[in-house]
Amino acid sequence: MNSKRIKTLLLIACTLFFFGLPFLEMFIDYLVGDNDGVITKWNFRQKSIMLQTIAIPVILTIWAVKTKKVWLANIAMVAMLWLVLEIIFTGIAYFSPATPVSIVETGSLPYAFVRDSLLGDKMKASTNATSASIINGDTVYNVRYKIDSLSRRFTLNTPSDTSNYAVFFGGSFTFGTGAEDWESIPSLFVRETEGYCGYNYGIPAAGINQMYSFLKHYDLRQQIPEKEGIGFYIYVSDHIPRLLGSLKVMFSYAKNHPKFKIIDGEPQRVGTLRSAYPRLMVYIMQAMNQSSVLNYFNIPNKVLSWGKDPLEETALMIKASKKLYEKQFGNDQFYTVIYPGNSNAIVPYLEKHQVKVIDLSHLFEMKDHCFHEQYEWHPDYTGRTIFIKNLLENLELPSTPLTANKE
Repeated sequence: MNSKRIKTLLLIACTLFFFGLPFLEMFIDYLVGDNDGVITKWNFRQKSIMLQTIAIPVILTIWAVKTKKVWLANIAMVAMLWLVLEIIFTGIAYFSPATPVSIVETGSLPYAFVRDSLLGDKMKASTNATSASIINGDTVYNVRYKIDSLSRRFTLNTPSDTSNYAVFFGGSFTFGTGAEDWESIPSLFVRETEGYCGYNYGIPAAGINQMYSFLKHYDLRQQIPEKEGIGFYIYVSDHIPRLLGSLKVMFSYAKNHPKFKIIDGEPQRVGTLRSAYPRLMVYIMQAMNQSSVLNYFNIPNKVLSWGKDPLEETALMIKASKKLYEKQFGNDQFYTVIYPGNSNAIVPYLEKHQVKVIDLSHLFEMKDHCFHEQYEWHPDYTGRTIFIKNLLENLELPSTPLTANKE
């Protein structure tokens, strides 16, 4: 076998190795996994991209030397420079002093999600789940979650003769990550008021996308028997990248989130946060997400707004959700509530679009009433009770002092 054929075979083998590993992983996961394209312990896709990041500049440099093409040499030089920067910034991240931390997440909650074509992911109907977070050996929470037959978090309600509903949308703050069923925001609202039956449509890691999809595609009037009531969307700043996308969320928990584009003032679905982009662009974006240089400057966490005002786009989606709520429930009692410690920069945009807002951002910093001020910012019981007390004051609803567990 001559040397030219050997080089050709080696090139084919390297190409198959670099580019074929992710497809092998996807095929095996399709047969025996959860069909998300990743086998957690292997993650060939990530390893393949890392190898390609190293191999492509080297190949370009060799090719430029052999062909003696100036334009190719310039590209190869830039690629090699980027590779050197990646090595330097990887070293900076590796050797940077950091406080040792041990975070252990246990429980069955990750298995309580199911894929949904409209919502991306939702809670598995009629199931119970557990969740515990242990930070540096200290258990910050160890709780149970009950999900009803309509995939909603169970709310500890008052007797069935109540005449009003209180429906809540949002992410993990609404769902009640780290809270028992009786401690969630909807349950505390019901306990603190009289005559309301609560409904919790919050989903961990979700946000505005799911609220709009719930109201657009589900007949919630058939799920909520009370005739009159009030609707809440609990807003936190992280909902903006979950809605519009960022490199970080696209390749982690929000990859299945529905992606919307505002056309003539109305949301139009264009796929998911990941599938809305061409495959080649997704591949490039994934490489960017893993770049040590870009991560050093926090680029993967930046919202992908593509020249548009992310606050305006977010406000338009909330406005569209409000209109759907009014159509389904026949009243305009829909409020966006800014959770304490989050930016209230969106408030003027919501007011411009005539969305009712209750701004509680000033009450406290999230780190002051959470499970752990550095590593677990979900609100603790104290934070949730302060939130509910001030929410009711703004609504001018009568309330009674919150007491201990009435379960």
